[in-house]
Order: sequence, then structure tokens, then C-alpha cells
Amino acid sequence: MRQLTVFSPTTFLMEHSLLMDAQPLIMCVMGERVMVLIFFFIYVCLFTYSNVCVPFDEFTMGMLRTLNVAPTQLQPNSWAPLRAFRLLVEMFWLKSSPHVFLHFYSSRLAQPVRWLSLVSQAVVALFTPFCSPYKYFKNVFFKISIKSTGRHYFFNGDTPKFPLYWT
Repeated sequence: MRQLTVFSPTTFLMEHSLLMDAQPLIMCVMGERVMVLIFFFIYVCLFTYSNVCVPFDEFTMGMLRTLNVAPTQLQPNSWAPLRAFRLLVEMFWLKSSPHVFLHFYSSRLAQPVRWLSLVSQAVVALFTPFCSPYKYFKNVFFKISIKSTGRHYFFNGDTPKFPLYWT
């Protein structure tokens, strides 16, 4: 059984940059069994500046599912209010909900790239806007491969808990 991947798993971390060597796809012979690797990408800056952890918590997966966006489709600045909101409701022993969060924030689709930004409502703003130190974030990302042993963190049966790829 061969593994079909677009990028090699070999990565080099040099001066806060993640470089990935691209490999061509392998053609399969008719009837050959092929293991398709399930994966998604996430920007490195989310780990270094926003302390995002994988696997995501239920609130974060619920937000991605509600907004119908993959992790890289959500603008990096929009991860800060998500994390701050989750920490705030945990501090007061409340249950976090994507619908309650969206009472305080609205989504804005950036054209032509289709990144989604979260913008605070002027009347009920919870947090001050996060001023981004992110530059050149688009080219620096991790590829998160989902193996069978960790599948339950990202899937309910055969259905992903959030979109893995751009919608």
C-alpha cells in the first residue's frame, strides 16, 4: 500500500520559516490499493503568537464549522479573539458557544482571496482589536496529518468536525 501525498513529510525549520519540499503525485495502477492521507494546513504564526493548540477544542471546531472555513481560511488576526473569548468564558465557568461569540463578532469575507475576518460589533465589543505582528504568514505553515489513532479528535464517524480544506 503506497501513501499518496502532495508534500513530503520532511520539513526544515530555519529562522522561523517552515520550508516544505513539493513532490509530484504518484500515478496508481488500476485496482491498486492506495492509502489517502487526510491532512489540513495551519499557519505557523498561530502557534508562535496566538498559542493555538492541536487538536482544537470543541469551541474552536464549532466556530470553524459554523463559519464553514478551514483553519487557514480564517485570517490569523481572527484567532486572537476566538482564544480570548474561550479563556474568558472558562474563567467564569460558562459554556462557550459559537452563537454567543457571533453576537459580539461578525464575519467579513476578504476578496479576492476569500479569507474570513472576524470584526467586533461596535456597540458590544468585548476586546480591543489584535494588532498583528504577522507578515508573510501565507508562506509559512504546518501540514497536520491525521492518522487513524488520532482520527476521533477531528472526525465524528466519517464526518469531519470542521472543514479541513478551503470552502
